[in-house]
Amino acid sequence: MDRRTGRRAFDPYYPRIQELLFSGMSIKATYDYVEKYFRVYSTYSAFWGYVKRRKLDWFMPGKV
Repeated sequence: MDRRTGRRAFDPYYPRIQELLFSGMSIKATYDYVEKYFRVYSTYSAFWGYVKRRKLDWFMPGKV
């Protein structure tokens, strides 16, 4: 998190992350995409936490 603005590294890409997850990509595949194309270097666990905190996974199918 940027201490000056209070924004997370992934906040500027929120709409694209939401779009990728909604289209059926897994959280891991979305993380790889963000890291590769937006050059946001973070850990997968930080990205996973971001997705869970922002509730971007509400529409993803769960394990039955």
